[in-house]
Amino acid sequence: MNKSWYEQTNIFHGSIEFINYNGKGHVRITHTAPETKELAEEILKIQVNRYKEKGIIPPTAEPKKIIFSEFTNENRFVFFYRLTNHLENETFVCKDIKDISIKPEENSTLPEGISWMNRMKKILISGESLDKTFFMKEKSYHSSLILWNINATFLFDYKGEKGTICICLGFPDYNKKAQNAEFEITIHSLNCNNKLSPRNKKKLESQLLSEMDKQKSKVYSNFIEYLKNQTK
Repeated sequence: MNKSWYEQTNIFHGSIEFINYNGKGHVRITHTAPETKELAEEILKIQVNRYKEKGIIPPTAEPKKIIFSEFTNENRFVFFYRLTNHLENETFVCKDIKDISIKPEENSTLPEGISWMNRMKKILISGESLDKTFFMKEKSYHSSLILWNINATFLFDYKGEKGTICICLGFPDYNKKAQNAEFEITIHSLNCNNKLSPRNKKKLESQLLSEMDKQKSKVYSNFIEYLKNQTK
């Protein structure tokens, strides 16, 4: 819907990238509105079918999304922790956890230490060093808590450019799609030590988003292996 009374057209940008990373195919969708995401999803289906017709990927191959329902409450905490305080890379260092979206598990008896959350349907917490709060650190609470979103500030060092970047990690559609919500990464703010032109800053933002997406893929692959080992 057009919100402006004097403009007849709104323009939203989006992109879809097919990436061959160490022999594994990855897809990165960038969108600025629900409609650009829907369009990208349609393009993805068409392109995957073309790859199948050309024999580039197997006929049975399907894009794998990271979905909320794949995780238990406890494992979701582990996944977020590995994407923030436990990243093994040279580009990002987690500085702070600033915002958390969390709520108690419905129809469950909460442990005494967090029983005050019983009457709360949704808790949005803003502050500093939230990863050090007692309910984040205490693993015995995690099975009773649903964590779906985190805003984290990272120090970055990328090809000579340094600064801080605030990244939102999580399942933004959880309140609408619940168990079917898809994991997404978005950049909230970017501050560079060097002064950059708007064009170069936008380019750097895209590059950092791509680097974080690689880290997400690594963490997710390792996490799947971790879950497999847990069941052995």
